[in-house]
Amino acid sequence: MAAPTLNATLDAMLALLLVEDRALGLEFTEGAFLIRLPTTRRIAERLGVPHYYVLPLIGALEADGLLTRAERVGIRTTP
Repeated sequence: MAAPTLNATLDAMLALLLVEDRALGLEFTEGAFLIRLPTTRRIAERLGVPHYYVLPLIGALEADGLLTRAERVGIRTTP
């Protein structure tokens, strides 16, 4: 089983939000807004891979400052 690419992972996130859920979860803070993203398990399920294949890709986005992960809260875009 091949690991998914970053582009495939981002496509899966968007497909889950816009096609399956047909909704965006938004949080507004002072001077910014955050988009709530699907869980790594849902993303992995959409891609047909174990969730631990998705974790390094999400971690890379987090390291670049694009996403923020919080346990029991979820994944969000970074303001």
